[in-house]
Amino acid sequence: MLREKRLIKDIFIYGLGTFGASFVSFLLLPFYTKVFSRAEYGFIDLVVTGSILLASVISLRLTDGAYRFVIEETRLQARTATISSVVNVILINVFIFVILCWLGAPYLRGIIPYSSLFLVVFYIALKVIDACFLQIVRALGKNVLYSKSGIILTSSMFVFNIIFIGYFGQGVSGFFIAAILAHAISLLYKVKKADLIKFYNPMDFNMAVITPILKYSLPLLPATISWWFIRISGRYILSIYKGLDEVGIYAVADKIPSVMYIGSLIFYMAWQDSALDSASHPDKETFFSKIFNKLVLTGGSIVIVCLVFLKPFFHIMVDPRYLSAHIYLPYLLLAILILTFAWFYEIIFQIHKNTMVIFYSALIAAAINVILNILLVPTYGIAATTFSVLVASISALFLRVILSKDKVKIAVDKIMFLKLGIVFIVSILIFQLGLWLYIFSASLILAYISYINRGSISLIVGILRGEKGSSLGKA
Repeated sequence: MLREKRLIKDIFIYGLGTFGASFVSFLLLPFYTKVFSRAEYGFIDLVVTGSILLASVISLRLTDGAYRFVIEETRLQARTATISSVVNVILINVFIFVILCWLGAPYLRGIIPYSSLFLVVFYIALKVIDACFLQIVRALGKNVLYSKSGIILTSSMFVFNIIFIGYFGQGVSGFFIAAILAHAISLLYKVKKADLIKFYNPMDFNMAVITPILKYSLPLLPATISWWFIRISGRYILSIYKGLDEVGIYAVADKIPSVMYIGSLIFYMAWQDSALDSASHPDKETFFSKIFNKLVLTGGSIVIVCLVFLKPFFHIMVDPRYLSAHIYLPYLLLAILILTFAWFYEIIFQIHKNTMVIFYSALIAAAINVILNILLVPTYGIAATTFSVLVASISALFLRVILSKDKVKIAVDKIMFLKLGIVFIVSILIFQLGLWLYIFSASLILAYISYINRGSISLIVGILRGEKGSSLGKA
């Protein structure tokens, strides 16, 4: 019970700091779709999603290695050596990235408008450094500071978007100016509040320290690139064959799934903490199975609730030019849910420091995604991109389930899977109903979802009230 409560508390803490960016983007969706053309919004979406890939390449996923190794250390000297070595490598890589972009500016102008080019480069560089220190804060166990930093980032982003895009009318450039200022404020706040200077020595670069971290982190880099291909590459293939207008529609369709994706990352971080702590417990398999089945129930319920509110959301929040995006949203949500299950299994391999399995499974899934996109997008457009993401996510989950059986055996509740699958299909179909029949059907679905989640709801309410909650296992 204590481990389950800790997991839920960590999800809330990480959620406060991490959910903000997507929530702000979600709130600003009517604003963005009003002020940006579909091509401009498509361009911003390509840069923001592309920065995820570039950030991983520049950092070499060393921040993940720093987290895994710092969390095991208690000595200040050892932590300082690890953090300093990781930060120094990342700063060098950022410098190289900026120089390469400067040298390649004449060639990049054909891809990125000159007026936005250096803003985009500076945005990516600062984003990498901010993300590095964010993971260090987490590794030091300062989860509340992690959360506060995220809140500062997102609130700053919201204010600066209104100022530079709404008031000054800076358009696309205003978006990146706002993002740069928000990341700078967030970075300075973390450095000051966590007193990170005492953990950093600019002259400290120890190969004996960095080598095992690289050995752990580098297989995660191709895995991250593969996940990026699964989630994002379809946008670029779509832009080649169908143009930025189609990318803009797809970006709107992916807006709610993107919020859920952040939710999956929050669970991933909280589960990573709990799983590493429980790795040596004798009831590990029972605990892991219990959490996985709760993940299926909770995640599936969230997807269904999103679908129930899909109709009013699109009529209230989205400009009529983008309404066709609703067709693709259910399948993108399902893909994110399946991806979350795959991440659950990823932690099992991290416990055993077997990151090569993570790499191979993600690489195979990414290859499937790219092949399907290339073959199908020219004919089927956005539908093909959506289908490719879903198939790739299923492939990654299947591979990890098979490869993890000799490490941890997860007892899956198959009946629950079936029930959620039926409700998922019904939730898609009610979109076509008339108003009153839609409201009636949606009410029945929400009542059922509340009923099957009553145990988890009771536990969460108990935690929020500081009372003793009911068992997580109650369904």
